[in-house]
Amino acid sequence: MEPNKEYLTRVEGNEAPTCLCGNQGHRGGYMPCDANGNEADVGIESGWGNPPLYACEDCGRFYNDEDPTLEVLGRNPNPTRLIDVED
Repeated sequence: MEPNKEYLTRVEGNEAPTCLCGNQGHRGGYMPCDANGNEADVGIESGWGNPPLYACEDCGRFYNDEDPTLEVLGRNPNPTRLIDVED
């Protein structure tokens, strides 16, 4: 792991990681997101999931769920939500 980078942690037995803000899957949870941290459609046609990115619902940090280091790729504290786009 590189210094000055942020990493989420995963506790054995928990599917979702623990964010640096303290969020866990059973608390605020995580949402599928795009490379900018905005909520993503996970439908088959959407192209989401390559790689599977998730954002913390509490602070907006997002990460690649397939990266074993769980490095934080960015932070979007005010993401666009799908419901905002669809209205």
